[in-house]
Amino acid sequence: MTLRLYLFTFLVTTVLTFDRPEKCLTGYMTDVQSWVDADGDLTSYVKQDEAIDLSKKLDPIRTLIMNFENHIINAQKYDIKYLSLAKCKLERVPKIFHFKSLKGELSETLQYLTLYGNNFVDISATGDDYQMSINATQRREVDSVNHFLDDRSIWTLGFENITFANLKELDLRACGIQTIGRHVFKGMRNLQALYLGENCIYEIGSSDFYKLTNLVHLDLSRNSKFKNQEPNPLLIREGAFKKIINLRVLDMSFTMLHPRSVAAVSNLGPNLQTLSLCWSSLPRISDGFYKDTSIRQLDLSGNFEVLDNITSFRGLENSLQVLYAEGVKLKNFDIFNNLRKLKILKLTMNEIVAIKREVALTLTDLQVLDLDKNRFATWLYPTFFGMRSLRFLSLRENNINVVSLEMMNDIRDISYIAFSGNLIICNCHTRELVDAAAINERCQQSELLALNGNGTNEEFNMAVTEYNNRIMDRMNISYLSNSIDNCNKKVDMQKRSKFLLLDYEKEKYSCMQAFESKSIPFIEVKNCLAKSESYGIEQGFQKGVNLLLLLIMPGIVLPVLLVIFMFRRRIRYFFVTMKNSATLSLISNNEVMDDAKIYNYDVFVSYCHEDRAWMLDHLLPHLETDCSVSVCLHERDFQVGLSILENIVSCMDRSRTIMLIISRQFLMSQWCQFEMHLAQHRLLETRREDLTLILLEEIPRRLRPNTLHYLMLTKTYIVWPRAEAEQAVFWRRLNKSVVTQKNKLHDNVTLA
Repeated sequence: MTLRLYLFTFLVTTVLTFDRPEKCLTGYMTDVQSWVDADGDLTSYVKQDEAIDLSKKLDPIRTLIMNFENHIINAQKYDIKYLSLAKCKLERVPKIFHFKSLKGELSETLQYLTLYGNNFVDISATGDDYQMSINATQRREVDSVNHFLDDRSIWTLGFENITFANLKELDLRACGIQTIGRHVFKGMRNLQALYLGENCIYEIGSSDFYKLTNLVHLDLSRNSKFKNQEPNPLLIREGAFKKIINLRVLDMSFTMLHPRSVAAVSNLGPNLQTLSLCWSSLPRISDGFYKDTSIRQLDLSGNFEVLDNITSFRGLENSLQVLYAEGVKLKNFDIFNNLRKLKILKLTMNEIVAIKREVALTLTDLQVLDLDKNRFATWLYPTFFGMRSLRFLSLRENNINVVSLEMMNDIRDISYIAFSGNLIICNCHTRELVDAAAINERCQQSELLALNGNGTNEEFNMAVTEYNNRIMDRMNISYLSNSIDNCNKKVDMQKRSKFLLLDYEKEKYSCMQAFESKSIPFIEVKNCLAKSESYGIEQGFQKGVNLLLLLIMPGIVLPVLLVIFMFRRRIRYFFVTMKNSATLSLISNNEVMDDAKIYNYDVFVSYCHEDRAWMLDHLLPHLETDCSVSVCLHERDFQVGLSILENIVSCMDRSRTIMLIISRQFLMSQWCQFEMHLAQHRLLETRREDLTLILLEEIPRRLRPNTLHYLMLTKTYIVWPRAEAEQAVFWRRLNKSVVTQKNKLHDNVTLA
């Protein structure tokens, strides 16, 4: 991939992605330590006797000298461990670390140093900040620029020939640094944390960190600064991290990596535990990227198609515990197969439709699964039940349109769930979902996540904090339960659900009544138990009557039952048809269909969202270009302001023919099934043969609803071939059918 393409990708992901997070899995520098705040000021955590805070001082050097003089005069017994020179408008690191107190030179006692927010430059610049008084004669320090080698940056002047015996953490955030050089950190052999975020670094040499053998935390985040309307990619030379053998955390969040940097950030050794590459324009991960590593926390969010390789996580099966992959256009959940140690999985803003049961069974340790803003659909078989440790499941803003009994059983052992933002059709289980959560809210105590097994979260602080905050911020809905003694009833605990709702709001938890074309809250839907409870004391008597009838009239009842069983599909189909016809009669405009009617469209096409690409790329060009047929599509021709149901009926009435694009996803869509019923109703009402069936795949009999089965038995349908050689025949047959139907009523004039 060329650098120009990388720049374009980065611009798209940073400028056009409006919901890009402020932080990634590794958080911000001040989230992982407590001695300095986000503005470079020392915090209350620091003992005043051990610190000098010169932040925002315009003459920090003179002030520092005065502090040392006071330190000597007062004969203080404390070492100077903390020093802040933040936002002092320094253009380079000043030469001050040789200053002495009773405890020795500053370079010997200093443990924590922040230079945050200065404006370092890589050219020689003499200013008042460097005209330091160092003795009674008021002589000025002479710049030693000429002593620098070509690979040294001018901003590092104050670190020249200084050995920091005890320096543990160095904060160089937001200093305008562009280059480093291999001699900058050579006197900091005991440095454990180095923060270089928010700079303009465009290259890191292979030897820049070679002396930092004790470094544990390296922050290179937010280094892609815009210059001349283009980002500045960071080139990391191969081998730049090889000498940092104890490195455990590497943060490159929001830093655009040069294409040649990929080799440097792969195979980072067995000690690395946390790696953040979010929003870094990382390309597709190839096999061997994690070879000989034991990464436990990984953030790949914002890198489009980075996980297109099914073996992307090879080598991390026994180590990876937290994974963030937000907005990477992931479609296939199979990529997580056999990640047995995975505990937290964040996959928001992707394109996942379903999870295979065999993959779910391998995620034995998974506790948090966040699938917000995907395309996850109603599932018909146990899926999450196989994830034995799952406690937190978020499915907000997906394509779930039915709450079924199977789904309720599948999620009953999960502690926290979220369902808002789905277009759900009302049924009794939608009410049951809220009722069960309300009772659980009142009858059981909620517990926060603790992934280490001992009640602590030290190793997973950022990830666990994010989801525990959602647990703590949820609404208590115990007031929705009217039953008083549910908690005291002896209930089979193996059958009782225990989930709580994370995101309940009355307007967000609403469902659509399809035949009334309106939305109502879950809590207003009739409960599944309401009908059975209404029988009361008559239930036993009714059972006796039924038994008596079976004993007295077996010769009558059994043959009737046998006939009903044999023709059950046709009988059921008849009643469904009658029901749909009755419903349509309530909203119909009672117009009489005749051959002289003028149509606005030639074809009304019914398809599901998953087949939209095939329809736009293949079907629509053939119909509108090759056949000169006017096509009605819901996404462009539905009238704004009308209900969905009214739009469907109106567009079908104004179309000469109806075309159904059948697939398995089509049959899972409630609206598509309803359009199929309406199409059949139209056939029965008008007695015209104006329906075209296109099957994008073979539909087994067991998956066909009776309506489709009847249509396939009574109508000639056409199947889309996968082989390109056969597709020409498909188009010829379809074109002939469409043109023939168009010309049947030659007197009609198409208005579209």
